[in-house]
Amino acid sequence: MTGARVLVVDDDEDVRQSIRDLVVSVGIDCKTYESGDTFSWADTETGPSAVVLDVRLPGIGGLEIQKNLIAKGATAPVIFITGYGDVWTAVQAMKLGAFDFFEKPFNSHELLTRIQAAITRHAEHLAEKTGREGLDALLNRLTPREMDILTGLGQGKSNKTIAAELQLSVRTVEFHRAHMMRKLHANSREDLTRIAIEKWTSRST
Repeated sequence: MTGARVLVVDDDEDVRQSIRDLVVSVGIDCKTYESGDTFSWADTETGPSAVVLDVRLPGIGGLEIQKNLIAKGATAPVIFITGYGDVWTAVQAMKLGAFDFFEKPFNSHELLTRIQAAITRHAEHLAEKTGREGLDALLNRLTPREMDILTGLGQGKSNKTIAAELQLSVRTVEFHRAHMMRKLHANSREDLTRIAIEKWTSRST
């Protein structure tokens, strides 16, 4: 996957190198850190990423790093590894939204499979975010009247109903719809309706 990256935080150099060799072998970039103090959360935001965290680290521990990532709004999935089989820690990590949890010694194939799944999830999240931001930028080009009409379309109302509620003629509503289609790059009335429903749904949730 283009631009994909795995960030590994573990104080055991052999483990760091093992995971690095594993992910690099399938064409994924890998960056390693020996402690939570040297880990940079900003590296998770440069593209589709997954974070592989050791639970027990010198200084800042794995759970604390996970909490810091959440607090900073980082969205890369976190996979925990531990050599202690700490069930309580695993439960806490999963409650905080960890993607998976592995005990050392881990199965390399299984870990790689989950890392790739985590990266795929993050890529999908980033694509959705970009799409939402792109749509919001287009919607900002609409006038207040056009937004009123778009809201009506998102609620499933007909041109006639929208016109009556806004005290406009049906022809005026159709005129605004034509302008909105150009501003929103909608290729058809169906496209415009889909955008309207998507926007209305996002505002209602």
